Amino acid sequence: MKSNKTTKQHFNLFKKECKKWLQIFSLGDWEDNYWHDGESSEDGLARVNANADGKRADFYLSKDWKIQPINNAEIKSTAFHEVGHLLLADMAEFARDRNRGYREVDNHEVQHAIIRRLENGIYKRLLDKS
Repeated sequence: MKSNKTTKQHFNLFKKECKKWLQIFSLGDWEDNYWHDGESSEDGLARVNANADGKRADFYLSKDWKIQPINNAEIKSTAFHEVGHLLLADMAEFARDRNRGYREVDNHEVQHAIIRRLENGIYKRLLDKS
């Protein structure tokens, strides 16, 4: 049976993949930090804590994966998933902020910020290859 403990090599791969996807999704305006600790839970093998106002993202890779065996493909997929959460962090923060009250212009700006990231990170890369 394979070990379900993530190693330093797994952590370095996770960090490298997160950084790759941060660049692809044009999320360079976020401060990114990485931690290797804790146990996985039923809802995750890793997590990201995002502070949308401060543009700070703390990525955590669990040391003990109780749910499934560990391989490089799973580490890469997990990194992509966590960066996906960060991609949507501005929209999530906007939805949570009830004190501000709903304003169509704010909603529009947040949507466009995410769309611009997709355009800059994915669309232009695909266009360059065609």
